[in-house]
Amino acid sequence: MTILQCQNVCFSNGATSILHHVQFDIQKGDRIGLIGRNGQGKTTLLNILSEQLAPSSGQVSRTLPVAEWCFIKQDFEFSKLLVGDYLEGIIPDYQHAKLQLAAASEALQANANSKTVLAAFTEAYDYYLAMGGYEVEQQLEQALPTVGLTKQHWQRPISELSGGEKTRLQLTQLLIRPASFILFDEPTNHLDNEGIQWLIKWLHAYKGTFLVVSHDRYFLDQVATSIIELGASGAKRYTGNYQAYFSQKNIAQQTAKSLYDKQQKEQKKVREQIRKIRLFYEKANRAASVRDPFAQHKAAKVASRYKAKEASLEKLTTEKSAKPEEKKQIHAALNASEFKPRTYIHMEDVSFSYPEQKPIWANVNLDIIRNDRIALVGENGSGKSTFLDVLTGRLSASGMIQRNPAVRIGYFAQTLATLDPESTILGCVMALPDMTYTEARTILASFLFVQDDVLKRISVLSMGEKCRVAFVLLYFSEANLLILDEPTNYLDIESREQIEEALASFDGALVIVSHDRYFFKHISNKVLRIEDRHIHVVDNYFD
Repeated sequence: MTILQCQNVCFSNGATSILHHVQFDIQKGDRIGLIGRNGQGKTTLLNILSEQLAPSSGQVSRTLPVAEWCFIKQDFEFSKLLVGDYLEGIIPDYQHAKLQLAAASEALQANANSKTVLAAFTEAYDYYLAMGGYEVEQQLEQALPTVGLTKQHWQRPISELSGGEKTRLQLTQLLIRPASFILFDEPTNHLDNEGIQWLIKWLHAYKGTFLVVSHDRYFLDQVATSIIELGASGAKRYTGNYQAYFSQKNIAQQTAKSLYDKQQKEQKKVREQIRKIRLFYEKANRAASVRDPFAQHKAAKVASRYKAKEASLEKLTTEKSAKPEEKKQIHAALNASEFKPRTYIHMEDVSFSYPEQKPIWANVNLDIIRNDRIALVGENGSGKSTFLDVLTGRLSASGMIQRNPAVRIGYFAQTLATLDPESTILGCVMALPDMTYTEARTILASFLFVQDDVLKRISVLSMGEKCRVAFVLLYFSEANLLILDEPTNYLDIESREQIEEALASFDGALVIVSHDRYFFKHISNKVLRIEDRHIHVVDNYFD
């Protein structure tokens, strides 16, 4: 059964073309990962599929009504809505019945002797029972702890939740209102490892169909059975998970390059043959005359060969393979300052707590030494970002913290709040000491900011673009200790891999918070876990 068909879909935002002739179909039972570079239109495509946007051209055919879908969004903002109100709104009939019963109950308390009011209350109560109100109440209460939230969240505004908590809240839809088809837009971006493992387990048991946009390679390996890559020329489908896609893509790229190189070589050879034949023909033609039949025959034969080679060249030109597209890559290496101490930071019995609260973590004893590549893991809210703030000195903690005077810390904040929203990209870099215009433009180009891109204000950039700006600033920091809080969260897969390469060759120490297991496995040589208010080294974390 076909769930939907995407037929030659294009989308433009003013003069900017975002989607180009996208075609694919989704069959019942498909488990599809949708990937592509930042800005390629993945979220736009999900909005078109779910009828929140209309395509500029082309069409989407749906056999399953959108009302029966579930859409887990990346940008989730209901500033004035409480968590409880959101949960109740997942089942509109229940919310209507509850509000109706509450109003009838309030009226009855105000006028208990009125038969009309009593009848209205009885009707509202019977309706609440008939639609399973108490069962739904129990279901809602059970949904929160299942996704890692607590009953204390019920009365909190959604705007006060962390990114991970907002994602977990959305995931309650999967438990409360089962759907046959689910769209996910970056569901693992803010989830901790426990949340990701829960979602993977849930999807393994799920019997329906889903399309998930994700840059998390580990997650795609676990849940996807096919990959659709969105690119400048449309969409291409690959069978298997991310590793299978990666292998197929490499083979296809190598085959295309070999074929293109072979054809270029053959064209060059034929052109050289034509050049020689043309010279030979011109010589033979000058020698030919009506009084020399042999010379005429020779000239005609050469002319015939010349025409045959021209036809051969035309065929090669007409049937030639397209030149393989060259990937735009980040070309930069992060350089540490020349002097690198043996011990960067020494911590003894360090604890941290906010005023009048229990310690977030306590009695930490840790040395960060040369060539450490530390991955810091733990549940959402366990204090990972707080720990990084203590390391950098942004927060004060009890106990002893000694920072080597030679340590230069480069800090990458998860919120990217250190970037001035009113500055331009070029302005951010030009504000660095001793920076020249030429040097700034050169390094920005290495991080894929070219031409007028550098004049964009930070406030209008995508999160992926802001990440790249933050890495440009790290590039010039000459730090020998990099402390990175979710550095790859908003980067596409290709950019993640290129940043991984830069960090892998960094000649200093790293402390990184991330939920990207591919990233950790490639970069880290030590894993610290925050658990039960303690921080300890984890052996065999990736086994």
